[in-house]
Amino acid sequence: TGEKKWDFVTGDKVKSSPALADDLVLIGGLDKKLYALNAQTGEKVWEFLTGKKIESSPVTGEISFLEASAAPVAGEAGTENKSEPKKVSIKVVLIGSTDQKLYCLKIENGEKIWEFKANDEIFSTPALSNGIIYLATGGGRIFAIDGASGKVLWENRKLSGNFLESSPVVTSGLLFIGSTGSRMY
Repeated sequence: TGEKKWDFVTGDKVKSSPALADDLVLIGGLDKKLYALNAQTGEKVWEFLTGKKIESSPVTGEISFLEASAAPVAGEAGTENKSEPKKVSIKVVLIGSTDQKLYCLKIENGEKIWEFKANDEIFSTPALSNGIIYLATGGGRIFAIDGASGKVLWENRKLSGNFLESSPVVTSGLLFIGSTGSRMY
């Protein structure tokens, strides 16, 4: 019907696009905050404060990692006890900020899992594919980051001097991104 169902007032302008996950609307603002709102009521469920304004859009997905299980497993000779790793998946939201950091948060409560310091402002939206996060920075660098640990897998500095404000897209092992230098890579 086009009728407004609810509205929510942030502390400053909103430049990012919303993301949806688990009946939450996630949105970043120039007030340095990522908000998680109930999609049905518009009520704030949680918020996360970054160090500077947020212009990128949040991305949601699942990150898997190995966690040691509490149950002991018999060793080869039957005398040793070892922990058997267990694969655990967590629903996350990723958000970049002009404070030069990428944050990985639990969707359920906004708790920070890890943060990555890119040493460049982040305006673009990260891409998540097969547990790897692809991040472009304002300084023209592209990172591949392990989603479970937040550690850099590789970095490309060859695009330095090209302001990367567009968001990367990943498919079939290829990454595509445009730059303000009138180029598509």
